[in-house]
Amino acid sequence: MHQRSSLGNILDRIKTSTLIFSLIGGVLVAAILFYFLSCIGHGIQSTIDKDSAIGISDSICFSIVTVSSLGYGDYRPIGAGRILATVEVIYGLVFLAIIVSKLASERTSTLIKLVYASDTQRRLLDFIESSNERNHEMNQAILDHNYFLVSELASRNKTAFSTCKHFINYHHKFGDIGNDWDEKQNVRLIKAVAKASDLANVIISNMHTDPDLHNRIESYLKQAESLSEHIDNLYSNDRISRIHGHIISQKNAFIVALERAKGNFGNLRGSKGDSITDTLLARVERVLPDRPWPENVNKAIAKELKISNKLANKVIAKLISQGKISAIDTELTSDENVQQETATDR
Repeated sequence: MHQRSSLGNILDRIKTSTLIFSLIGGVLVAAILFYFLSCIGHGIQSTIDKDSAIGISDSICFSIVTVSSLGYGDYRPIGAGRILATVEVIYGLVFLAIIVSKLASERTSTLIKLVYASDTQRRLLDFIESSNERNHEMNQAILDHNYFLVSELASRNKTAFSTCKHFINYHHKFGDIGNDWDEKQNVRLIKAVAKASDLANVIISNMHTDPDLHNRIESYLKQAESLSEHIDNLYSNDRISRIHGHIISQKNAFIVALERAKGNFGNLRGSKGDSITDTLLARVERVLPDRPWPENVNKAIAKELKISNKLANKVIAKLISQGKISAIDTELTSDENVQQETATDR
């Protein structure tokens, strides 16, 4: 979308009916002036009978013929009527050109707006769908303790929220975003953003994390707050305002939780943080070295996969119990060592 000139914007705001009535009004005003000027010998004169009186109907007929640049030749302007006829011809040419071009362009403008609106709506729906997909991926990555995927999704959230904010801002300023349909879709969008902000606190309470991941999460939370604030400013919608407030509270809760941890991030995790999925089992099994295992193999696994030492111990123990790896060297995953590694991890 490009910025229109000031004149173009003014003409766009004027209705076609207003232009038509203005043209008719100009014709009538000119006709009245021709009539009164004719009474003093300066209006119009019949070319057939120069001495015949000029009536109001004659003046209206001449005015219509003049404004349309038709010119039958049965009347001609005289004296000051020539100046008035010249002005009316220019007036008619300008107004008729504007009216005809406006009528011709209205259909094209309608089609362009339909195409533009369809593209804008599609882009908005894409933002919503992609946000929901990332939330689903993020939720599964948390369950699988997939640090690397969570970190990647956090960066993607930051980029997507920033892009979406600029998209909405641009099209609201220069396009047509702001109608009822767009408002409903923005409610869906801000709900998806709120879900992403909820997951930020789920991450630190269920996964092994570090300052690098915390920075990525905090960055996307700030972008989520900025996007929701922008949407909130566009619409007078109580639901949007409540969701915006929720996003702010989730960001603040995340920051407060990290401050209270004082660098001991293991204390942020609850009892649900040690859940084991089939994906996590497969990942640990894939990176386990060949036998004989080195000392503290669980720590090596934990470091490589960025999971807690306690969780690495539990996963290895479960792999042994399921018979996926042999039971030799099981002392590395005994219950006693699990308890010792828990203290080390925290």
